[in-house]
Amino acid sequence: MSAKTRELATNAMFGLELDFVDRLLDTTSQLGVDDLRAVAAKYLMGDGFVGAVQKGKP
Repeated sequence: MSAKTRELATNAMFGLELDFVDRLLDTTSQLGVDDLRAVAAKYLMGDGFVGAVQKGKP
């Protein structure tokens, strides 16, 4: 199965439009650092979160 076929099948399985990934990439490529910081401040900051780092094998 090709990557494009898998992408389209996944979109269909989750009820997304067939061009979902293309539109997502177009939208996210327009985001800047300030946009990402604003989203992080809104959704990822607060008392209910724990940060963790996992190291893989060297």
